[in-house]
Amino acid sequence: MLIRKFLILILSLFLLSGCRTNKNTVNFSNVKKGEQLDKANEITVEQFLQIWINNSYPVKIDLNCHELYKDERYTYFGKNDLKLLSLESHLFKVRNDSLNLQLGNYNKIDGQIIRQEFWEKIVPKEDVDTWKNAECMSSSSRPTYTYELKDHKIRIELHWRIKCDGRKIFEKDYSGYYDLKTMKIEK
Repeated sequence: MLIRKFLILILSLFLLSGCRTNKNTVNFSNVKKGEQLDKANEITVEQFLQIWINNSYPVKIDLNCHELYKDERYTYFGKNDLKLLSLESHLFKVRNDSLNLQLGNYNKIDGQIIRQEFWEKIVPKEDVDTWKNAECMSSSSRPTYTYELKDHKIRIELHWRIKCDGRKIFEKDYSGYYDLKTMKIEK
């Protein structure tokens, strides 16, 4: 009985700690009206790409990066992160001249489509079949992507590891490019 009360107390404290407020909280609705812009951290186009390309759809809990406001020097973006039981808002800005020069029409960059096309065009069918045909009681597949901006292209690196019944049976690296002008995957 005492342990049960202790657990309820711990759980209550845990829940209440997630309800705290912060004076530095950013309200995205205010940012859309051009307010609270001084709370934005400036980031590079490369840093922005790492955030933007990881947007996911469909959205269950909106943790995607969104354009909120644009002035003559900067474009302001907001992104939420899930922290324990609350959302933590992040506001950042990217210089318009750099954004336009290096990424062009970033709104058309869809990381999910890029990863799917990369998988279809770069990863050999035999490698995919290795995973599909593995006779395992339990398996895990861990594809890890990295992205780098180079000369109007996004260099994509994929590291793929497969475990079958707790032991590694496959590990390989792949690379290619996503051309920002043609919006296509290249080897």
